[in-house]
Amino acid sequence: MQPPLCWLSYSWQALSARRAGLTAAALSVALAAACTSLAPAPHHSQSSPAAASTAPAPAFSAELADVRLREAAFDQAWRIVHERFYDPAFNGVDWEAVRLRYLPQIERVPTDAAFYALLGRMVGELRDSHTRVYNARDYRNRLDYVVSTFGLRVAEVDGEVAIVQVLPDTDAARAGLSAGMIIEAVNGEAARKRLARLRADAPADASPERRLRGIYGRLGAGRGSEPLVLDVRDIKGAQGVVRFELKRAEREVPLVVTRRMLEGNVGYIAFNRFRPEAAADFGRALGALTDTDGLVLDLRGNPGGSIGAMLSIAQSFFPESRHVLTRQARASGPATPDGGSWPQARSVPPEIRIIASPHAYTGPLAILIDGYTASSSELLATVLREQRGAWIVGHPSCGCVVAVRGTGYRLPGGGALFVAESGFITPLGNRMEGAGMRPDREVPLTLADLREGVDRDLAVAKDWIMQRAQRIAEEH
Repeated sequence: MQPPLCWLSYSWQALSARRAGLTAAALSVALAAACTSLAPAPHHSQSSPAAASTAPAPAFSAELADVRLREAAFDQAWRIVHERFYDPAFNGVDWEAVRLRYLPQIERVPTDAAFYALLGRMVGELRDSHTRVYNARDYRNRLDYVVSTFGLRVAEVDGEVAIVQVLPDTDAARAGLSAGMIIEAVNGEAARKRLARLRADAPADASPERRLRGIYGRLGAGRGSEPLVLDVRDIKGAQGVVRFELKRAEREVPLVVTRRMLEGNVGYIAFNRFRPEAAADFGRALGALTDTDGLVLDLRGNPGGSIGAMLSIAQSFFPESRHVLTRQARASGPATPDGGSWPQARSVPPEIRIIASPHAYTGPLAILIDGYTASSSELLATVLREQRGAWIVGHPSCGCVVAVRGTGYRLPGGGALFVAESGFITPLGNRMEGAGMRPDREVPLTLADLREGVDRDLAVAKDWIMQRAQRIAEEH
């Protein structure tokens, strides 16, 4: 089994609640997914098809129609970051100088989209995983949990640009693409040339894994709404190169928690998002595996989510209460786990603690991570490694660990700004954002394993647990 993709995934219950009109706080996510890409939602026009096709789209919305309005919106966004970004040193960036550099460009932007792209480039100077700007369309999609994908993930494996995963029920899966196939060209451009160009053009990032993930994401991306054209070889039963034309699919991916028994009385749990429902489902899955000799927790491809859900899951492994993280925030009032803000920031203790679990799982624990393990996933893995002796297997994680207000800050024109308002360090003094996690055992990805469907990470973790369980049995 290969690691899951980094899909933005929420439960159907949360989606129903959103559309039923519940409060924003009830739907917010404190640790936003740094690794997700939001896609255009279907546009539902109230006018007739003929009218919709002939009416030109306005360049600017009413809230941004005048340059003075755009200047006010720009200052609003800049000021929010200035007042609420968790690091008073702004990651070493001269935030005042950034304002002066970008402000004159407002007069040259021709549309709302261009204005928001400008804001996005400005906040991108901070090189932060969660501080970002969404235009009106993408912000609506984020709130409605709409994602778009061609259904595959690509990376460089054994010196080749290869497909490393195909999502079921997508255009890529229906076309017959599978992991281990080699991509020769993307949209008519040689794949290796495209990869070299993207590497050269990619901006600097505090996290090498986050930068690499962005490069791979753009490597397999199409041109806006246009199809993705791939020239692929090493296809069973085919000679030479075969061309595929893939279309995007918009989908709402539900929360999924899976469990199963592995050989050697080893339990396995995987889930794709940190939501309150995930904590409850995880508890039920863990309850069914209490008699196992050890547990593999698969966090590959999990982009994070609610810190509250993370803490609930973490306490499942501790029979006593303890301090697990220290929050770093500005005095102006950081984001809370449910996405609101603490009214009296100075009265909130920086220590984050978990309570004891009377039914804590105390067997050997191995955790699988990769470059798409982010946010709350990284927090959980770090807590369990430092304070529970968990063994980490796989590939370095994202290094995308800060907290944001769940619904962001609404800006004129319908878009929004999300700002990292809290950072985290561990009781051992390890800073999370930009650092990521190095596994205790890094397992190389190979074309042979991809083609044969071999999950080498899981095999290594399972063997370690079996050996660990045997040593414990011999000691007792």
